[in-house]
Amino acid sequence: MLAANRKLYTASQVRQLDMALAAARDVATWQLMQDAATAAFRIVKANWPEAKRITIMTGSGNNAGDGWALAGLLHQVGCSVTVLAVRAPDKLTGDAALAVKAAIDAGCEWQLWGAMDNGSIHIRNCELIVDALLGTGIKGELREEYATAVNVINNSDKPVLALDLPTGLDADTGAIQGVCVQAVMTITFVAYKRGQLTLNGPDYCGLLSLADLGLRNYPELPEYTIGDAAVDNLDPIWLNSRLKPRKHNSHKKSYGHVVVIAGNSGMAGAGLLAATAALRCGAGLVTLLTHTSHADSLYTACPELMLKGIDASGQLPVTLLQRADAIVVGPGLGQDRWAQQVWRSLVDFLGDSEAADMLPVVIDADGLMHMTAHPLPGCHKVLTPHPGEAARLLGGSGSSIQQDRFASATELAEQYDSNIILKGNGTVIAGCDRQLAVSATGNPGMATAGMGDVLAGVCGAMLAQNPKEVTEMVRCATVLHGMAGDMAAAKGQYGLLASDVINSLIRILP
Repeated sequence: MLAANRKLYTASQVRQLDMALAAARDVATWQLMQDAATAAFRIVKANWPEAKRITIMTGSGNNAGDGWALAGLLHQVGCSVTVLAVRAPDKLTGDAALAVKAAIDAGCEWQLWGAMDNGSIHIRNCELIVDALLGTGIKGELREEYATAVNVINNSDKPVLALDLPTGLDADTGAIQGVCVQAVMTITFVAYKRGQLTLNGPDYCGLLSLADLGLRNYPELPEYTIGDAAVDNLDPIWLNSRLKPRKHNSHKKSYGHVVVIAGNSGMAGAGLLAATAALRCGAGLVTLLTHTSHADSLYTACPELMLKGIDASGQLPVTLLQRADAIVVGPGLGQDRWAQQVWRSLVDFLGDSEAADMLPVVIDADGLMHMTAHPLPGCHKVLTPHPGEAARLLGGSGSSIQQDRFASATELAEQYDSNIILKGNGTVIAGCDRQLAVSATGNPGMATAGMGDVLAGVCGAMLAQNPKEVTEMVRCATVLHGMAGDMAAAKGQYGLLASDVINSLIRILP
Protein backbone atom coordinates (compact mmCIF):
# COMPACT_ATOMS: atom_id res chain seq x y z
CA MET A 1 0.00 0.00 0.00
CA LEU A 2 1.23 3.48 -0.80
CA ALA A 3 2.03 5.90 1.99
CA ALA A 4 -0.93 7.87 3.31
CA ASN A 5 -1.74 11.14 1.58
CA ARG A 6 1.42 11.15 -0.50
CA LYS A 7 1.57 13.65 -3.33
CA LEU A 8 2.21 12.78 -6.95
CA TYR A 9 4.57 14.95 -9.00
CA THR A 10 5.60 15.59 -12.56
CA ALA A 11 9.10 14.68 -13.67
CA SER A 12 10.04 18.36 -13.67
CA GLN A 13 8.81 18.81 -10.12
CA VAL A 14 10.77 15.79 -8.90
CA ARG A 15 13.94 17.23 -10.42
CA GLN A 16 13.26 20.44 -8.48
CA LEU A 17 12.71 18.43 -5.31
CA ASP A 18 15.94 16.54 -5.93
CA MET A 19 17.97 19.75 -6.03
CA ALA A 20 16.09 21.28 -3.09
CA LEU A 21 16.61 18.13 -1.03
CA ALA A 22 20.35 18.10 -1.67
CA ALA A 23 20.54 21.75 -0.59
CA ALA A 24 18.44 21.14 2.53
CA ARG A 25 20.61 18.16 3.52
CA ASP A 26 23.74 20.17 2.64
CA VAL A 27 25.07 17.32 0.51
CA ALA A 28 26.14 17.01 -3.10
CA THR A 29 23.64 15.48 -5.52
CA TRP A 30 26.18 12.65 -5.86
CA GLN A 31 25.26 11.66 -2.32
CA LEU A 32 21.59 11.38 -3.28
CA MET A 33 22.61 9.03 -6.10
CA GLN A 34 24.52 6.93 -3.59
CA ASP A 35 21.50 6.90 -1.28
CA ALA A 36 19.26 5.84 -4.15
CA ALA A 37 21.62 3.00 -5.02
CA THR A 38 21.73 1.92 -1.37
CA ALA A 39 17.93 1.83 -1.24
CA ALA A 40 17.87 -0.23 -4.45
CA PHE A 41 20.52 -2.57 -3.00
CA ARG A 42 18.29 -3.22 0.01
CA ILE A 43 15.34 -3.94 -2.28
CA VAL A 44 17.41 -6.47 -4.23
CA LYS A 45 18.63 -8.27 -1.11
CA ALA A 46 15.17 -8.27 0.48
CA ASN A 47 13.29 -9.56 -2.56
CA TRP A 48 15.92 -11.66 -4.37
CA PRO A 49 18.22 -12.78 -1.54
CA GLU A 50 19.50 -15.80 -3.48
CA ALA A 51 20.28 -13.91 -6.70
CA LYS A 52 24.00 -13.95 -7.44
CA ARG A 53 24.06 -13.29 -11.19
CA ILE A 54 22.60 -9.86 -11.89
CA THR A 55 22.52 -7.91 -15.13
CA ILE A 56 22.08 -4.14 -14.97
CA MET A 57 20.99 -2.42 -18.17
CA THR A 58 22.12 1.21 -18.30
CA GLY A 59 21.51 4.07 -20.68
CA SER A 60 22.20 7.74 -20.22
CA GLY A 61 21.67 10.35 -17.53
CA ASN A 62 21.26 9.94 -13.81
CA ASN A 63 19.14 6.80 -14.18
CA ALA A 64 22.22 5.11 -15.65
CA GLY A 65 24.24 6.57 -12.78
CA ASP A 66 21.88 4.92 -10.29
CA GLY A 67 22.44 1.62 -12.08
CA TRP A 68 26.24 1.93 -12.06
CA ALA A 69 26.21 2.88 -8.37
CA LEU A 70 24.04 -0.16 -7.60
CA ALA A 71 26.44 -2.37 -9.58
CA GLY A 72 29.31 -1.25 -7.34
CA LEU A 73 27.36 -2.09 -4.16
CA LEU A 74 26.34 -5.54 -5.41
CA HIS A 75 29.88 -6.29 -6.56
CA GLN A 76 31.18 -5.50 -3.07
CA VAL A 77 29.05 -8.27 -1.53
CA GLY A 78 30.17 -10.90 -4.01
CA CYS A 79 27.43 -10.81 -6.63
CA SER A 80 28.38 -11.52 -10.22
CA VAL A 81 27.26 -8.25 -11.79
CA THR A 82 27.46 -7.28 -15.44
CA VAL A 83 26.53 -3.84 -16.69
CA LEU A 84 25.19 -3.82 -20.25
CA ALA A 85 25.61 -0.22 -21.37
CA VAL A 86 23.47 1.08 -24.23
CA ARG A 87 25.43 4.30 -23.98
CA ALA A 88 29.19 4.03 -23.61
CA PRO A 89 30.30 4.79 -20.03
CA ASP A 90 32.75 7.47 -21.17
CA LYS A 91 29.82 9.41 -22.62
CA LEU A 92 28.16 9.89 -19.23
CA THR A 93 28.69 13.15 -17.37
CA GLY A 94 28.19 14.67 -13.93
CA ASP A 95 27.16 12.37 -11.08
CA ALA A 96 26.63 9.48 -13.50
CA ALA A 97 30.28 9.72 -14.58
CA LEU A 98 31.35 9.54 -10.93
CA ALA A 99 29.24 6.40 -10.48
CA VAL A 100 30.82 4.81 -13.56
CA LYS A 101 34.36 5.49 -12.32
CA ALA A 102 33.61 4.13 -8.84
CA ALA A 103 32.07 0.92 -10.24
CA ILE A 104 34.82 0.23 -12.76
CA ASP A 105 37.56 1.03 -10.24
CA ALA A 106 35.91 -1.50 -7.90
CA GLY A 107 36.21 -4.16 -10.60
CA CYS A 108 32.66 -4.30 -12.01
CA GLU A 109 32.37 -6.00 -15.38
CA TRP A 110 30.66 -4.19 -18.19
CA GLN A 111 29.97 -4.58 -21.88
CA LEU A 112 28.75 -2.22 -24.54
CA TRP A 113 25.23 -3.17 -25.56
CA GLY A 114 25.24 -4.84 -28.98
CA ALA A 115 28.88 -5.85 -28.93
CA MET A 116 28.13 -9.55 -28.47
CA ASP A 117 24.69 -10.52 -29.73
CA ASN A 118 23.16 -7.69 -27.70
CA GLY A 119 24.62 -9.20 -24.55
CA SER A 120 22.10 -12.02 -24.72
CA ILE A 121 24.36 -14.44 -22.85
CA HIS A 122 24.24 -12.19 -19.82
CA ILE A 123 20.47 -11.93 -20.10
CA ARG A 124 20.04 -15.71 -20.39
CA ASN A 125 22.30 -16.55 -17.48
CA CYS A 126 21.27 -13.92 -14.96
CA GLU A 127 18.76 -14.30 -12.15
CA LEU A 128 17.66 -10.67 -12.05
CA ILE A 129 17.64 -7.78 -14.51
CA VAL A 130 17.82 -4.20 -13.28
CA ASP A 131 16.38 -1.58 -15.62
CA ALA A 132 18.47 1.60 -15.42
CA LEU A 133 18.13 2.58 -19.05
CA LEU A 134 16.10 5.77 -18.96
CA GLY A 135 14.28 7.49 -16.14
CA THR A 136 11.98 10.49 -16.10
CA GLY A 137 13.67 12.36 -18.93
CA ILE A 138 12.24 10.51 -21.93
CA LYS A 139 10.49 12.58 -24.57
CA GLY A 140 8.56 10.83 -27.32
CA GLU A 141 8.98 7.26 -28.46
CA LEU A 142 12.15 5.40 -27.54
CA ARG A 143 15.01 5.40 -30.01
CA GLU A 144 15.72 2.13 -31.77
CA GLU A 145 18.59 0.97 -29.55
CA TYR A 146 16.55 1.54 -26.40
CA ALA A 147 13.42 -0.05 -27.86
CA THR A 148 15.50 -3.11 -28.82
CA ALA A 149 16.90 -3.34 -25.30
CA VAL A 150 13.41 -3.09 -23.81
CA ASN A 151 12.11 -5.87 -26.04
CA VAL A 152 15.04 -8.12 -25.10
CA ILE A 153 14.34 -7.51 -21.42
CA ASN A 154 10.63 -8.24 -21.80
CA ASN A 155 11.30 -11.44 -23.77
CA SER A 156 13.80 -12.77 -21.25
CA ASP A 157 11.32 -14.21 -18.72
CA LYS A 158 13.59 -12.86 -15.98
CA PRO A 159 12.30 -10.77 -13.05
CA VAL A 160 12.95 -7.06 -13.58
CA LEU A 161 13.55 -4.35 -11.01
CA ALA A 162 13.10 -0.87 -12.49
CA LEU A 163 15.02 2.03 -10.99
CA ASP A 164 12.78 5.09 -10.54
CA LEU A 165 10.57 4.33 -13.55
CA PRO A 166 10.25 1.50 -16.10
CA THR A 167 11.94 2.58 -19.31
CA GLY A 168 9.31 3.70 -21.80
CA LEU A 169 6.71 4.90 -19.27
CA ASP A 170 5.85 8.60 -19.34
CA ALA A 171 6.35 9.83 -15.78
CA ASP A 172 3.66 12.51 -16.10
CA THR A 173 0.84 10.65 -17.84
CA GLY A 174 1.38 6.89 -17.58
CA ALA A 175 1.41 6.62 -21.39
CA ILE A 176 3.72 4.14 -23.14
CA GLN A 177 6.36 5.63 -25.39
CA GLY A 178 6.37 2.92 -28.03
CA VAL A 179 7.44 0.03 -25.81
CA CYS A 180 7.98 -0.21 -22.06
CA VAL A 181 9.85 -2.44 -19.65
CA GLN A 182 7.52 -4.79 -17.79
CA ALA A 183 8.86 -4.66 -14.24
CA VAL A 184 7.79 -6.87 -11.37
CA MET A 185 8.88 -4.12 -9.01
CA THR A 186 9.84 -0.46 -9.26
CA ILE A 187 11.73 1.50 -6.64
CA THR A 188 11.07 5.17 -7.23
CA PHE A 189 13.18 7.94 -5.74
CA VAL A 190 12.34 11.16 -3.86
CA ALA A 191 8.58 11.12 -4.64
CA TYR A 192 5.91 9.26 -6.56
CA LYS A 193 5.41 10.33 -10.16
CA ARG A 194 1.95 11.00 -11.62
CA GLY A 195 2.20 8.39 -14.34
CA GLN A 196 3.00 5.59 -11.92
CA LEU A 197 -0.55 5.60 -10.53
CA THR A 198 -2.71 5.95 -13.64
CA LEU A 199 -3.28 4.56 -17.15
CA ASN A 200 -0.46 2.04 -17.86
CA GLY A 201 1.65 2.92 -14.83
CA PRO A 202 0.35 0.28 -12.38
CA ASP A 203 0.61 -2.51 -14.98
CA TYR A 204 4.23 -1.77 -15.91
CA CYS A 205 5.62 -0.65 -12.55
CA GLY A 206 4.55 -3.80 -10.76
CA LEU A 207 4.93 -3.48 -7.01
CA LEU A 208 5.80 0.17 -6.34
CA SER A 209 8.16 1.15 -3.53
CA LEU A 210 9.26 4.65 -2.54
CA ALA A 211 12.71 5.65 -1.31
CA ASP A 212 12.26 9.34 -0.52
CA LEU A 213 15.99 9.81 0.29
CA GLY A 214 15.10 11.78 3.42
CA LEU A 215 12.43 14.07 1.95
CA ARG A 216 10.06 13.19 4.81
CA ASN A 217 12.38 15.13 7.12
CA TYR A 218 11.81 18.34 5.16
CA PRO A 219 8.01 18.67 4.79
CA GLU A 220 8.35 22.26 3.66
CA LEU A 221 10.27 21.38 0.47
CA PRO A 222 7.36 20.20 -1.71
CA GLU A 223 5.80 23.64 -1.33
CA TYR A 224 8.66 25.12 -3.34
CA THR A 225 7.97 23.23 -6.53
CA ILE A 226 6.84 25.36 -9.42
CA GLY A 227 4.35 24.68 -12.19
CA ASP A 228 1.22 22.61 -11.68
CA ALA A 229 0.11 21.80 -8.15
CA ALA A 230 1.07 18.35 -6.93
CA VAL A 231 -1.61 15.70 -7.31
CA ASP A 232 -3.16 14.24 -4.15
CA ASN A 233 -2.83 10.47 -3.77
CA LEU A 234 -5.99 9.14 -2.15
CA ASP A 235 -5.68 5.72 -0.54
CA PRO A 236 -7.59 3.79 2.16
CA ILE A 237 -5.63 5.45 4.96
CA TRP A 238 -6.63 8.85 3.58
CA LEU A 239 -10.29 7.80 3.46
CA ASN A 240 -10.31 6.31 6.95
CA SER A 241 -9.07 9.61 8.35
CA ARG A 242 -12.18 11.29 6.95
CA LEU A 243 -14.94 8.81 7.79
CA LYS A 244 -16.53 9.60 11.14
CA PRO A 245 -18.89 7.44 13.23
CA ARG A 246 -22.52 8.52 13.34
CA LYS A 247 -23.86 10.44 16.28
CA HIS A 248 -26.15 8.52 18.60
CA ASN A 249 -28.67 11.35 18.57
CA SER A 250 -29.65 11.17 14.89
CA HIS A 251 -32.43 9.99 12.60
CA LYS A 252 -32.92 9.18 8.93
CA LYS A 253 -33.28 12.82 7.90
CA SER A 254 -29.89 13.51 9.47
CA TYR A 255 -28.26 11.64 6.59
CA GLY A 256 -29.90 13.17 3.59
CA HIS A 257 -32.37 12.26 0.88
CA VAL A 258 -31.00 11.05 -2.47
CA VAL A 259 -33.24 11.14 -5.51
CA VAL A 260 -32.06 8.83 -8.30
CA ILE A 261 -33.47 9.51 -11.78
CA ALA A 262 -32.56 6.45 -13.81
CA GLY A 263 -33.72 3.39 -15.69
CA ASN A 264 -35.54 3.61 -18.98
CA SER A 265 -37.67 0.73 -20.22
CA GLY A 266 -35.47 -2.38 -20.27
CA MET A 267 -32.82 -0.72 -18.05
CA ALA A 268 -34.33 -1.22 -14.61
CA GLY A 269 -31.09 -2.61 -13.21
CA ALA A 270 -29.11 0.61 -13.68
CA GLY A 271 -31.45 2.63 -11.49
CA LEU A 272 -31.69 -0.15 -8.92
CA LEU A 273 -27.90 -0.45 -8.63
CA ALA A 274 -27.42 3.30 -8.18
CA ALA A 275 -30.23 3.60 -5.64
CA THR A 276 -29.20 0.53 -3.64
CA ALA A 277 -25.60 1.76 -3.54
CA ALA A 278 -26.82 5.07 -2.12
CA LEU A 279 -28.67 3.20 0.64
CA ARG A 280 -25.63 1.07 1.43
CA CYS A 281 -23.53 4.22 1.76
CA GLY A 282 -25.70 5.55 4.52
CA ALA A 283 -28.19 7.89 2.87
CA GLY A 284 -31.15 8.26 5.21
CA LEU A 285 -33.70 8.18 2.39
CA VAL A 286 -33.44 7.15 -1.25
CA THR A 287 -36.14 7.62 -3.87
CA LEU A 288 -35.81 6.01 -7.30
CA LEU A 289 -37.66 7.77 -10.11
CA THR A 290 -37.76 5.29 -12.97
CA HIS A 291 -39.76 4.27 -16.02
CA THR A 292 -43.29 3.38 -15.07
CA SER A 293 -43.10 0.09 -17.01
CA HIS A 294 -40.97 -1.53 -14.34
CA ALA A 295 -41.42 0.64 -11.27
CA ASP A 296 -43.86 -1.74 -9.59
CA SER A 297 -41.65 -4.78 -10.10
CA LEU A 298 -38.73 -3.16 -8.24
CA TYR A 299 -40.56 -2.94 -4.92
CA THR A 300 -39.61 -6.50 -4.03
CA ALA A 301 -35.99 -6.07 -5.15
CA CYS A 302 -35.21 -3.55 -2.41
CA PRO A 303 -38.12 -2.77 -0.07
CA GLU A 304 -36.12 -0.03 1.64
CA LEU A 305 -36.30 2.12 -1.50
CA MET A 306 -39.04 4.60 -2.22
CA LEU A 307 -40.16 4.21 -5.82
CA LYS A 308 -42.14 6.30 -8.24
CA GLY A 309 -42.80 5.65 -11.90
CA ILE A 310 -42.28 8.32 -14.55
CA ASP A 311 -44.96 8.05 -17.21
CA ALA A 312 -44.77 8.81 -20.91
CA SER A 313 -44.90 12.57 -20.28
CA GLY A 314 -41.48 12.41 -18.63
CA GLN A 315 -42.55 14.91 -15.99
CA LEU A 316 -40.71 14.66 -12.66
CA PRO A 317 -42.56 15.23 -9.36
CA VAL A 318 -41.44 18.72 -8.31
CA THR A 319 -42.49 18.33 -4.68
CA LEU A 320 -40.24 15.28 -4.37
CA LEU A 321 -37.28 16.98 -6.05
CA GLN A 322 -37.66 19.87 -3.62
CA ARG A 323 -36.97 17.48 -0.74
CA ALA A 324 -33.76 16.13 -2.28
CA ASP A 325 -30.38 16.77 -0.69
CA ALA A 326 -28.62 15.29 -3.74
CA ILE A 327 -29.75 14.08 -7.16
CA VAL A 328 -28.26 11.30 -9.27
CA VAL A 329 -29.31 11.29 -12.90
CA GLY A 330 -28.37 9.28 -15.96
CA PRO A 331 -27.80 5.55 -15.31
CA GLY A 332 -29.79 3.65 -17.93
CA LEU A 333 -31.70 6.79 -18.82
CA GLY A 334 -31.41 6.31 -22.56
CA GLN A 335 -31.62 8.88 -25.34
CA ASP A 336 -35.19 8.43 -26.57
CA ARG A 337 -38.08 10.88 -26.38
CA TRP A 338 -39.02 9.83 -22.84
CA ALA A 339 -35.44 10.38 -21.65
CA GLN A 340 -35.28 13.78 -23.34
CA GLN A 341 -38.49 14.86 -21.62
CA VAL A 342 -37.22 13.62 -18.24
CA TRP A 343 -34.03 15.62 -18.72
CA ARG A 344 -35.88 18.79 -19.72
CA SER A 345 -38.12 18.39 -16.68
CA LEU A 346 -35.04 18.33 -14.48
CA VAL A 347 -33.60 21.36 -16.29
CA ASP A 348 -36.85 23.24 -15.69
CA PHE A 349 -36.87 22.36 -12.01
CA LEU A 350 -33.30 23.51 -11.46
CA GLY A 351 -33.96 26.69 -13.39
CA ASP A 352 -36.99 27.55 -11.24
CA SER A 353 -35.72 26.34 -7.86
CA GLU A 354 -34.22 28.92 -5.51
CA ALA A 355 -32.18 26.19 -3.86
CA ALA A 356 -30.73 24.83 -7.11
CA ASP A 357 -27.43 26.67 -6.72
CA MET A 358 -26.70 24.66 -3.58
CA LEU A 359 -27.99 21.26 -4.76
CA PRO A 360 -25.37 18.61 -5.71
CA VAL A 361 -26.28 16.75 -8.90
CA VAL A 362 -24.32 13.65 -10.01
CA ILE A 363 -24.51 13.18 -13.78
CA ASP A 364 -23.57 9.80 -15.20
CA ALA A 365 -23.91 7.75 -18.38
CA ASP A 366 -26.73 8.96 -20.65
CA GLY A 367 -27.12 12.07 -18.51
CA LEU A 368 -23.72 13.27 -19.75
CA MET A 369 -24.95 13.25 -23.33
CA HIS A 370 -28.17 15.09 -22.51
CA MET A 371 -26.15 17.70 -20.66
CA THR A 372 -24.21 18.68 -23.77
CA ALA A 373 -27.45 19.58 -25.55
CA HIS A 374 -29.29 21.05 -22.55
CA PRO A 375 -26.93 22.12 -19.72
CA LEU A 376 -28.20 22.04 -16.18
CA PRO A 377 -28.60 25.51 -14.67
CA GLY A 378 -27.20 26.20 -11.22
CA CYS A 379 -26.37 23.24 -8.95
CA HIS A 380 -23.05 21.70 -7.95
CA LYS A 381 -22.41 19.37 -10.88
CA VAL A 382 -20.42 16.16 -10.54
CA LEU A 383 -19.62 14.42 -13.84
CA THR A 384 -18.52 10.77 -13.87
CA PRO A 385 -17.39 9.95 -17.43
CA HIS A 386 -15.37 7.01 -18.63
CA PRO A 387 -12.79 7.91 -21.34
CA GLY A 388 -15.22 7.42 -24.22
CA GLU A 389 -17.81 9.70 -22.62
CA ALA A 390 -15.12 12.22 -21.77
CA ALA A 391 -14.06 12.26 -25.42
CA ARG A 392 -17.61 13.04 -26.53
CA LEU A 393 -17.85 15.82 -23.95
CA LEU A 394 -14.64 17.37 -25.23
CA GLY A 395 -15.11 16.58 -28.90
CA GLY A 396 -12.07 14.31 -29.15
CA SER A 397 -11.30 10.61 -29.09
CA GLY A 398 -10.92 8.13 -26.27
CA SER A 399 -7.24 7.68 -27.08
CA SER A 400 -6.63 11.42 -26.86
CA ILE A 401 -8.28 11.50 -23.44
CA GLN A 402 -6.07 8.67 -22.22
CA GLN A 403 -2.82 10.22 -23.44
CA ASP A 404 -2.98 12.75 -20.59
CA ARG A 405 -5.76 11.94 -18.17
CA PHE A 406 -4.78 14.79 -15.84
CA ALA A 407 -5.06 17.39 -18.58
CA SER A 408 -8.33 15.85 -19.77
CA ALA A 409 -9.91 15.93 -16.32
CA THR A 410 -8.77 19.52 -15.83
CA GLU A 411 -10.22 20.56 -19.18
CA LEU A 412 -13.55 18.92 -18.34
CA ALA A 413 -13.68 20.67 -14.97
CA GLU A 414 -13.00 24.02 -16.61
CA GLN A 415 -15.33 23.61 -19.57
CA TYR A 416 -18.29 22.33 -17.56
CA ASP A 417 -17.59 24.12 -14.26
CA SER A 418 -17.94 20.79 -12.50
CA ASN A 419 -16.23 18.27 -10.29
CA ILE A 420 -14.96 15.47 -12.50
CA ILE A 421 -14.42 11.77 -11.85
CA LEU A 422 -12.56 10.49 -14.92
CA LYS A 423 -12.93 6.76 -14.49
CA GLY A 424 -10.27 4.26 -15.46
CA ASN A 425 -7.05 2.75 -14.15
CA GLY A 426 -6.00 5.29 -11.55
CA THR A 427 -9.26 7.29 -11.54
CA VAL A 428 -8.48 11.01 -11.81
CA ILE A 429 -10.58 13.47 -9.82
CA ALA A 430 -10.58 17.15 -10.74
CA GLY A 431 -12.32 19.56 -8.40
CA CYS A 432 -13.94 22.84 -9.32
CA ASP A 433 -10.91 24.36 -7.61
CA ARG A 434 -8.79 22.59 -10.30
CA GLN A 435 -6.96 20.56 -7.66
CA LEU A 436 -6.24 17.06 -8.96
CA ALA A 437 -6.26 13.73 -7.16
CA VAL A 438 -5.82 10.07 -8.05
CA SER A 439 -7.59 7.20 -6.33
CA ALA A 440 -5.19 4.42 -5.39
CA THR A 441 -8.08 1.94 -5.01
CA GLY A 442 -9.93 -0.33 -7.41
CA ASN A 443 -8.96 -3.27 -9.61
CA PRO A 444 -9.48 -4.70 -13.14
CA GLY A 445 -12.36 -6.90 -11.93
CA MET A 446 -14.43 -3.74 -11.75
CA ALA A 447 -14.35 -3.41 -15.55
CA THR A 448 -17.86 -4.79 -15.87
CA ALA A 449 -21.44 -3.64 -16.34
CA GLY A 450 -23.05 -1.57 -13.61
CA MET A 451 -19.93 -0.40 -11.78
CA GLY A 452 -20.47 3.17 -12.94
CA ASP A 453 -24.06 3.07 -11.70
CA VAL A 454 -22.79 2.02 -8.28
CA LEU A 455 -20.23 4.84 -8.22
CA ALA A 456 -22.95 7.36 -9.07
CA GLY A 457 -25.06 6.10 -6.18
CA VAL A 458 -22.13 6.20 -3.77
CA CYS A 459 -21.45 9.82 -4.82
CA GLY A 460 -25.08 10.75 -4.30
CA ALA A 461 -25.12 9.30 -0.79
CA MET A 462 -21.90 10.99 0.30
CA LEU A 463 -23.07 14.34 -1.09
CA ALA A 464 -26.51 14.08 0.53
CA GLN A 465 -24.86 13.58 3.91
CA ASN A 466 -22.41 16.47 3.41
CA PRO A 467 -23.82 18.72 0.66
CA LYS A 468 -21.56 21.64 1.61
CA GLU A 469 -18.36 19.67 1.04
CA VAL A 470 -18.81 18.67 -2.58
CA THR A 471 -15.20 18.23 -3.66
CA GLU A 472 -14.22 16.36 -0.49
CA MET A 473 -17.24 14.03 -0.76
CA VAL A 474 -16.54 13.32 -4.42
CA ARG A 475 -13.05 12.22 -3.44
CA CYS A 476 -14.35 10.10 -0.57
CA ALA A 477 -16.94 8.43 -2.81
CA THR A 478 -14.35 7.51 -5.44
CA VAL A 479 -11.95 5.96 -2.95
CA LEU A 480 -14.76 4.18 -1.11
CA HIS A 481 -16.08 2.69 -4.35
CA GLY A 482 -12.61 1.37 -5.21
CA MET A 483 -12.06 -0.02 -1.71
CA ALA A 484 -15.37 -1.89 -1.88
CA GLY A 485 -14.31 -3.28 -5.24
CA ASP A 486 -10.99 -4.44 -3.80
CA MET A 487 -12.73 -6.11 -0.89
CA ALA A 488 -15.22 -7.82 -3.19
CA ALA A 489 -12.36 -9.05 -5.42
CA ALA A 490 -10.42 -10.59 -2.53
CA LYS A 491 -11.30 -14.09 -3.79
CA GLY A 492 -10.85 -13.27 -7.46
CA GLN A 493 -11.45 -10.54 -10.01
CA TYR A 494 -13.10 -12.62 -12.72
CA GLY A 495 -16.86 -12.65 -12.41
CA LEU A 496 -16.98 -9.69 -10.04
CA LEU A 497 -20.46 -8.11 -10.09
CA ALA A 498 -21.53 -4.57 -9.36
CA SER A 499 -23.86 -5.93 -6.70
CA ASP A 500 -20.85 -7.57 -5.00
CA VAL A 501 -19.34 -4.12 -4.60
CA ILE A 502 -22.57 -2.77 -3.11
CA ASN A 503 -22.59 -5.56 -0.54
CA SER A 504 -19.00 -4.74 0.45
CA LEU A 505 -19.71 -1.07 1.19
CA ILE A 506 -21.20 -1.71 4.61
CA ARG A 507 -18.03 -3.56 5.66
CA ILE A 508 -15.91 -0.45 5.06
CA LEU A 509 -18.02 2.38 6.43
CA PRO A 510 -17.82 3.02 10.21
